[in-house]
Amino acid sequence: MTFMQHAVDNLKQVHAKTNELRPITHAPDDIQRIDQTEAAAKGYTGGMDAYIKTQVALEEMRHNMDRAAGAFMSNCNTFLADQNEKMRAEFKTQGADLNERLSKITLVNDIIDRGNDTRIKAFKSQALRDPSIMNSAQNNVPLMDADQVSQASQSMAEGANQQASRLDETSASAQQNANNSRQIQQMTQIVEEVTTAREEQSRGVEQVNKAVAEMNQLTQANAANAEESAAASEELSAQAGEIDQVVQDLVGLVEGARNRQQSRMGGCSNVPPRATQKVAATSVTSGITRNASSEQLVPLTDANLGDL
Repeated sequence: MTFMQHAVDNLKQVHAKTNELRPITHAPDDIQRIDQTEAAAKGYTGGMDAYIKTQVALEEMRHNMDRAAGAFMSNCNTFLADQNEKMRAEFKTQGADLNERLSKITLVNDIIDRGNDTRIKAFKSQALRDPSIMNSAQNNVPLMDADQVSQASQSMAEGANQQASRLDETSASAQQNANNSRQIQQMTQIVEEVTTAREEQSRGVEQVNKAVAEMNQLTQANAANAEESAAASEELSAQAGEIDQVVQDLVGLVEGARNRQQSRMGGCSNVPPRATQKVAATSVTSGITRNASSEQLVPLTDANLGDL
């Protein structure tokens, strides 16, 4: 039997006994005891109500805390999944952008090389068609021998190659700087988002700790109420036993009074005629002296007077 069932049974027993006892007793002490018992039962009922309310509040708080913890973990998982997905998408986008830019740079270099080659070929073809172009070029340019021309051509080729290399290095450096800047911005954004997530997690932990502290307080209050309820239950059990004994005693007194009253009423209804009564009286009083007093003839005690 649980504590609540035992308490309910005690209350039912107390109410049953008090309801049975109150109509048949008129003694002030018994009435006072009944009133005290009913007051104690009422106080015990209030304690039970408070205990039930505490249990309901505690269960609701546990449910709310479980729901809040589930929502918090779900939000954290969603946030981390979103961040991972964003990072994957950004890495894919960065790779695609880098490949696209490298392709564009390569295409531009090819166009430049083809343009230079086309201009050279066009100059040569024009020179072959019109010798005056070569003559004007020779007149405007100092005469050089074959070795000087070869050296100049080599120098120009080396300069062009160096310039192209420098352009490539500059383009690669610019691209690398742009990539580094973008990565730094992305890392900064990720750090900020992680910081925000940590702050949210800290607030969630504080809320969980607060809920746990409140639940501990409710648990302590619940334990105190349980101890008080147990003490009240024991006291009411003892009072119920006392009330049961009082009820039995009073019921015995009432039944005895009823039996004596019925016996007196039955004796009065079966009284014989006067002559017979006189003979009976003579036979009864034959053993009594003439000088006997009225108290000796009909002995009456305080109990008999009380019954009358």
